[in-house]
Amino acid sequence: MRVWLLIEIIFFFNWIFFSCIFVSYAYIFKLRSFSKSVEILAVDDDVWNDTGTEDFLKFLKFEYYFLTYLKAVLGTQIIIGFTNMYNVHLFGDRTFKPVGWIFILLILTKANHIIAQTYIIKKGTKVTEGAGKSSKIWVNLLSGVIHWICYFAILYIYF
Repeated sequence: MRVWLLIEIIFFFNWIFFSCIFVSYAYIFKLRSFSKSVEILAVDDDVWNDTGTEDFLKFLKFEYYFLTYLKAVLGTQIIIGFTNMYNVHLFGDRTFKPVGWIFILLILTKANHIIAQTYIIKKGTKVTEGAGKSSKIWVNLLSGVIHWICYFAILYIYF
């Protein structure tokens, strides 16, 4: 039970840390939502949905939760797999083979998801409409293929 609580604490503080990073990055680089478009919000009669009435994070809510979750999981995997922060060495022996390889592959899959989703968010709604739709499909397809290759490699290494 204590190990699970420690993992949850590590994840919680990673979530807070990466939330700060995402909000700063989104504000500086003017990220655009791919789940909400200006056309959809223009048709809406609610005046509080206009972009000038509230903070910018309202329009990146889905993207915020999704990317912050991925980055928090990635940070937790790095801390548990390769550092001794928070007395993680008390979890048990972490030999590089197979545990280190498994954590490397898990980290590669999360980094791949983060890169793919950041590319899609950087393009905004342009990716979900017209010719950009095929690039979104290819980015997600490539991300999924890399994801499953890494998981099959984990199964191969572990068993």
